[in-house]
Amino acid sequence: MSTSIAILKVLSSYPEGRASVASLNADLRMLASAEWYARMRALGIRAGTVKLFSARLVTRDASGWTITEVGRELLARLERGERVAEGPAVRLVSSADPVDAGTRPDDVAALRLSKSA
Repeated sequence: MSTSIAILKVLSSYPEGRASVASLNADLRMLASAEWYARMRALGIRAGTVKLFSARLVTRDASGWTITEVGRELLARLERGERVAEGPAVRLVSSADPVDAGTRPDDVAALRLSKSA
């Protein structure tokens, strides 16, 4: 899971995009589930390495952390499915899918559709 992406998601849910560190930690604990981890992992793969403070995605002071416009823009791009990371794309496939090294992505989609029919 990408903790940085999860932090951006939680901060973006606040009206002002601002939360105390205690609130942020409580929200992250509450959201902890297999579905949440999978979603954050997928967004994290599209994002690559995310540095909250040096990239100016989040600011912090004594009262808490705030998502910046740059952070909101990055999150919006990731949620639209854009890939912002450099390097090869990675496609997540369920370990329950009988996929071998010679299977093309279209074959996997057809296999999933035939299973649900």
